[in-house]
Amino acid sequence: MKKFSAINEVHRYKRLKKHIKKSKSRKKRLRKVGNIKRAKRLRQVDISDSELLRKFYDGNVHRSKILPFSNANIIKLPKNFSLYDNTEKVFETLDKFTSLALLASSGTKFEVNHKSVRKTCLTSEFLLGLFAKEISLIKDCGGQLIDFKCKGVLPNKRVLINDIVSEVGIASELDAKVVGGVSSDTSKIHVFKDSCKLVESATADATDHKNKVANRFIEHISEALADHRLCLNDDASDMMKGCLGEIIDNIEEHSGLTAPNWYIRGYVNNNHKNKMLEFTVVNIGKSIFDTFNDLPDGNYSKEIVREYCDLHHGKGISKEALTTVASLQGSISSKNFSDKDTRGHGTIKLIETFEEIHRDYLALRCPTDKNSLSNMLLVSGSTVIKFDGTYKSETLLDKNGDGERVIFPFNNEGLRGLPDSDYVITMNKMRFPGTIISIQIPLSGSTVPIKDCNNE
Repeated sequence: MKKFSAINEVHRYKRLKKHIKKSKSRKKRLRKVGNIKRAKRLRQVDISDSELLRKFYDGNVHRSKILPFSNANIIKLPKNFSLYDNTEKVFETLDKFTSLALLASSGTKFEVNHKSVRKTCLTSEFLLGLFAKEISLIKDCGGQLIDFKCKGVLPNKRVLINDIVSEVGIASELDAKVVGGVSSDTSKIHVFKDSCKLVESATADATDHKNKVANRFIEHISEALADHRLCLNDDASDMMKGCLGEIIDNIEEHSGLTAPNWYIRGYVNNNHKNKMLEFTVVNIGKSIFDTFNDLPDGNYSKEIVREYCDLHHGKGISKEALTTVASLQGSISSKNFSDKDTRGHGTIKLIETFEEIHRDYLALRCPTDKNSLSNMLLVSGSTVIKFDGTYKSETLLDKNGDGERVIFPFNNEGLRGLPDSDYVITMNKMRFPGTIISIQIPLSGSTVPIKDCNNE
């Protein structure tokens, strides 16, 4: 007969405790309690004044996982926090951050932990900062600010990440100083910031503001290239101004809001070996799909988009993604009402202008580097479209032969072929309330003047 063992009883208790902790019934109870707490807290804050938070929160927060009870106020950013490589994970992180900040008690201090981050980008860091700034302006039902507090942890010995957080990331957006860490020569860091959240009518003042934005951005690029003893040629400069102006026009007309709500950021850090020219445009409002879907039946552009979607329906790419691809084709714009209208080429032209700058840069500074790739990304709603130079635009003659149309089919077959699913992607869980255009160009070559290089 076996003697009773207190040790066996302890082991049995531990196994039972572990089983209960992982049981479905416990998770269900916690989920119910969590939802009640969220609903109760949500009634105490008013996010109606923030288009970004209201649209993003309504579209995504119900998909968030149960928030942990331990360390619930620490947001650990993923190892890859780059929108280019890890798009949906970045938005999931923003969703969790928003959920915690909006639904916690007023005055709770949050920690944004960058310690594990090994890869990031301007757009990801700016979006994190933008969300934090919008949260800091939210009021409770009594009209008082919710007393949002945020602190951060930066990675050791990763100066590039520290710089981008300080200059265009969450520290910059919250006007916070970064304490500790290794800093860089700020004279080699070039930052461009502009935004519009005001009501602007189609007046000379509004046009003047857009022109000023475009001119200032050209100056930003020129200053960054000057560190490399290079300058922007007139053709690229003029093309960039025109495309940027058209994109801002489209943003303001298609936002679906009573007032424009857009942000432009540029960032170049010429201090280190892995230099990168980065640019992003963020528009809050309607997605491209929403814009075309809301057009009346029979609209010229909507019918062309519908024909393209019907051609590829049921072939593995969503209607929203197909609509977004169709909208990028030349002469397709929600403001075009006949084949006489020519709007609808700004985004593709801007991307190809940056690609041309990259090719020219490589020819001058890195002629033997065949692996350097520029990265461009368009995110709208749940659609993610990638550009890396693999596919090029095509110029086609109009039916009458008296004009040209630029198309970008994302394949080598033309618009009758299905877009490459590696470049046209649908996020499964997340969506962004508006449109993001993000561009990244490596500038890793020598900064020695060309004439000196030739004399060596």
